[in-house]
Formats: sequence, C-alpha cells, structure tokens
Amino acid sequence: MGYNFIECNREQIHLLPPSLRDWLPEEQLSWFIIDAVNKVELGEFYRKHRPDGRGQAAFEPSMMLSLLLCAYSNGVRSNIFIPYQMWLYRKSEGRFPYF
Repeated sequence: MGYNFIECNREQIHLLPPSLRDWLPEEQLSWFIIDAVNKVELGEFYRKHRPDGRGQAAFEPSMMLSLLLCAYSNGVRSNIFIPYQMWLYRKSEGRFPYF
C-alpha cells in the first residue's frame, strides 16, 4: 500500500471544461509554476507522510506547493484567501485545503 494522497490528475476529463489544458491557456503562469514544481525534489514532503497509506488522505504535495506558489505570485498571502485560488485547480472534486 502506498501513500494516502488525494489524487491530483491535471489530465482528467471533466464535463465543462473538457480538460484543464483547454481551460487555462498555455501562456498562463500556472503552467510555468507546475513545470517548475515538477523539477523540485519533494522527497522530504513525502517522508512526512506514512508510507503505508494509513490515516486521513492528504493533498498531493506537488499540488499544494503549486497552489501556494500560484497564490503568492498573485499577491495572495493570507491563509483565508489561498483556498480561493483553487479555481485554478478545480481538480479537487469539491475538496479544498485548509491552511
């Protein structure tokens, strides 16, 4: 059994819009941040979670770091307003992180 993370699938197809790539233009800053976070070593974040998958599901660390960087780049630094940045990441299926 692996880590117990809530899946973050940016290629998942939705009814409207069909996919996140159709929703956000390629020049959107979010794509640059996602690509940059994918190149960062996040091993320390994963070590903080139980590898056996027990316990409550956590949001995937690369998605959370991308969300935080997107919010900071848009001037949003409040833990109350950062969840509103989830409109960029509608893949949460109605679940929003709490800071």
